[in-house]
Amino acid sequence: MKKNIFIGVLALLVTVSCGKKDGSKSGAKDKAQITYVKDDLSSDRLSKYTEYVRISEVPNSDEWLMLFDGIDEGKFKNANGEVLTNLKGNDAVENIKSSVKLLGNQIRDLEDVMQRNPKFETIDKNAENLLKSLVEEQKVLNEIDDYFEKGEYKADNLGKVKELNDKYKLVSQTRKENDKILTTSLQEMSILLNKKLAEKFEKNNKKVKSSVVQFVNDINKFSEEAFSKNNLSYDENEIANLEKLKEEVKKSYKNIEILTFEDARKENISKESYEKLKKNAKILTESIENMIKSIRAKNIEATVKNASNILGSETDLKNIYGTLIMK
Repeated sequence: MKKNIFIGVLALLVTVSCGKKDGSKSGAKDKAQITYVKDDLSSDRLSKYTEYVRISEVPNSDEWLMLFDGIDEGKFKNANGEVLTNLKGNDAVENIKSSVKLLGNQIRDLEDVMQRNPKFETIDKNAENLLKSLVEEQKVLNEIDDYFEKGEYKADNLGKVKELNDKYKLVSQTRKENDKILTTSLQEMSILLNKKLAEKFEKNNKKVKSSVVQFVNDINKFSEEAFSKNNLSYDENEIANLEKLKEEVKKSYKNIEILTFEDARKENISKESYEKLKKNAKILTESIENMIKSIRAKNIEATVKNASNILGSETDLKNIYGTLIMK
């Protein structure tokens, strides 16, 4: 889901730049028209929003993929099944300590951006909830660290492991849920920004850019529905929703399909970018169609292949989008 926020950042960049053009009255009017909150989108808002996005992407990093996820008793026993008496250089212990630091960095960064002005009522509240859950998770991790650091694990022969694992699982799950809520609120902001941006382009008769923004929005909606879960297995209701979103993608693709290079040239878009856009949009639309067919046919291999094509092409679309919109 988080991959889609990138689009909102680009939209926000364009929004601010449009609002500041030459300091003219017309520029100020444009700036006031495209807003997420009541006030205009100042550079302070841009800075705070993009920092929230950066923080929300941190759990996708390689470091966080290695974040502690529970005590493995086997890591604290020797080949004979006896509890280790010396944990110096033990990878599991090092993982606990590094995870405490990772959570600490996230807590620090989140506290910093939350305190900045201006205030984003919903996003700041969601960030506050995430912060609380991060603090609780770090607290339990410190308890686990102390358990091994102080040698308690030897005294009770790892008897407290289940209790600690259960406690950590609970706080970790809460943090993940709050992280998802914050990410969703950022995504909602990006969708609204893109909608406003599309309206602006349409008003100014920017046919290509307006069509691209709408197509991106529809692709984002499909990806959110299709890939926000941990697997590619869907029930009938989920498939029905994917079908509806597929039709929206096909509808917005038709607007791109009929675009000519002359349309692109009028908006200062190169032939290379125009051709990439047309090719990428076609691949995405066809892959979405084929993915749903493979889901209905219960063809897992084909579903995975089409899902991979969609995610790869979506990344390409972001690059194309950035090139076109910033012109």
